[in-house]
Order: sequence, then C-alpha cells, then structure tokens
Amino acid sequence: MRGTVRIGERDVDMVANGATPFIYKRIFRRDFLTTTQTDDMNVYTELAFVMSQQAVKPMSELLNNLTVDDFYAWVEGFEAMDIINKAAEIFAIYQGQANP
Repeated sequence: MRGTVRIGERDVDMVANGATPFIYKRIFRRDFLTTTQTDDMNVYTELAFVMSQQAVKPMSELLNNLTVDDFYAWVEGFEAMDIINKAAEIFAIYQGQANP
C-alpha cells in the first residue's frame, strides 16, 4: 500500500508491504507485530520511518545500510507530537486501508 501523510509541515510518502515488518525488525531488533500489542507509542514513529524509507530507497539499502541512527536523524525533523498525532493514518497505510 502506498499513501501520503501530512506530518507537521511535510507530506511524507509511505509504502507498506510484506517486507515492512522484516525491515522494522532488522533496524529496531524487535518484532513489529509483538510491539503493536503493547502500549509503546514509539512503534508508530518507528513504523512511519520504515514506511517512509520504503517509499524512497531500494530494498538493498533498506536491508544493508539503514540504521537506528538514520531513524534518529529522520525523527529530529519533526516536532514532539507530530508523528504520534498521525498514528491512525500511518497504521491505516500499513493495514492497506488508506486512500491513495
């Protein structure tokens, strides 16, 4: 699923597919589906990062070069609650329910 979410002042393109949870685990060293069952709101910020990177980078770069440091650099570009406020839209893209 492909979609765009307005986060803060930026339109962020996102892609979610079968590889998304595997890329998530490779970067964050946690199982995505297990993490979504907790009250950890960071999962939405981390998911937004992974899906935004899937929209702009080839798979080889996602699997071999993307790091947690890249996540921190990306998230610095937003205000504290920008991404959390868009959690429902982000998760809708992941679930394939977003409007293109």
